[in-house]
Amino acid sequence: MNVTFFEMGANPRPPEEVQVEQLNIYPHPDQRRVMISMVITPFTEKPNLEVQMFNGNGAQVASTSILEIASSKLEPTLHIRGEQTDEYLVRVHLYYEQNPPQQTLEAKFSMAEELAKYEDEE
Repeated sequence: MNVTFFEMGANPRPPEEVQVEQLNIYPHPDQRRVMISMVITPFTEKPNLEVQMFNGNGAQVASTSILEIASSKLEPTLHIRGEQTDEYLVRVHLYYEQNPPQQTLEAKFSMAEELAKYEDEE
């Protein structure tokens, strides 16, 4: 059985048309965890994601792999290890099987700026 979850009216696309459409970063107030919110094109074949996070010195401080995702909306939480800095880079690779990534997306963020943004919303 192959189950996938899409919103009503979604138009699943073939692998070559699938990409990360939205990438949002939400640091936790403890500054040791970061939720990465992603929306992916609805798909006919399940893609894989590799999510990496680097500190301002270029050292990898978190990563996760998500294989054969079943939903077009994902929100993994990365736990930061190693040296903390204020600036970070998140890199997302979308790929199928052992093929090279068909999309690589990067987003830089400042932990202090993002936390201040969410505190202002309260």
